Amino acid sequence: MSLIHFSTTQTSEQKILALRKILEENDFTASGIRRAFGVRNKYQINLLDIPTSSYFAQHLDSGLSILFLLFILEEEMPRSKILKFFGHRELNIFQQLNLLSISKRSVRARVSLEPVEDLIIATDLRYTGRPERKNDVYYIGLDTIFLRSAIPKQKLNKLKTSRILDICTGSGIQSLLLSKYCNSTLGIDINPRALNFARFNALLNGKKNVKFVLGDLFNAANRERFDLIVANPPFVPAVEAPLLYACVKDLGPNKALEDVIKGVPLHLQEGGEAFIVSFILGSGSVPFGKKIRQLPVDIFELQLAEWDIYNYTRSRIFPQRKSFNFGACYQKAGRLMDYFNKHRINSIRYSIFHVRRARKFFYCRETLSRKLTGPSAKIANRIAGRFRQKT
Repeated sequence: MSLIHFSTTQTSEQKILALRKILEENDFTASGIRRAFGVRNKYQINLLDIPTSSYFAQHLDSGLSILFLLFILEEEMPRSKILKFFGHRELNIFQQLNLLSISKRSVRARVSLEPVEDLIIATDLRYTGRPERKNDVYYIGLDTIFLRSAIPKQKLNKLKTSRILDICTGSGIQSLLLSKYCNSTLGIDINPRALNFARFNALLNGKKNVKFVLGDLFNAANRERFDLIVANPPFVPAVEAPLLYACVKDLGPNKALEDVIKGVPLHLQEGGEAFIVSFILGSGSVPFGKKIRQLPVDIFELQLAEWDIYNYTRSRIFPQRKSFNFGACYQKAGRLMDYFNKHRINSIRYSIFHVRRARKFFYCRETLSRKLTGPSAKIANRIAGRFRQKT
């Protein structure tokens, strides 16, 4: 797999602008999808229920439905059906930008394109790509949306002249979403392919106050300080040795998250705040909370969900793709359970962290009693409200 998927030359930039126009003309936006499907929130569409989503989209019979089937559901489409809504010029733009693979009879997406708020974000494929490749650019998951929802609107509205740091930027979505609230954002990732996608996404969405650089966590930020830090560190255990985490080399449980929290007080301005979303692998021998209590930070953790290792393994191994090899899934489940047993992992929880430079040196954890079903406005407000009350 090439680390450079997109070209960002001046000629390519013109084609990227043409692409954006094509997408907008066909209403391929978050609001357009909501209107087409008749839902109030795009995340009410269960993308894991592929047959229902596919059936509904096909019966819309529009340019939007073609784009939805190609880039969100990753369907292979007959070329004749594509040409019903898109001319050869449009297809050439998609192909030249490395978005589509086109044969005489069929067309297939090479990347995922997903509308989020007022953006359109490119990532590696979610369903039809090989799982957990070392350099894959992760698709837009609920963790992305919850991290965005956790930052109070009052905080965002005060960031007009501020600088934001985005650690483990991936596709660049957090930097791009937050760029409209601040003077500039800096996104850092250790994965060159992720930076290539992030820069493409910045061009696609016309964002000029964002910068993406190669680095390992905070090292590319040097000694700079920021008003807001966001981080979505890698947390998906990758059972294919020697990787313990997708996109991360040989890290023990929670190491990436611990290193992010350690770096926060060194890079926050006075009065600055950090928001982090991550899974935490729970070990009875060395509790995660005990480790971070020793750091010079105030931390509030809002636990959104928790699993035992059996149910987490089942949820991770259960295929999110249309076709799968049961034997391969069975072997993968075994390797994942072996990893958990080796590191004495007995639980996995999913949390959002609110971190600031130490005033009281406290660590507080609260569990959200209501089961999360999607990032609705009520849930977003509830998360923000709890942070405000606790800190």
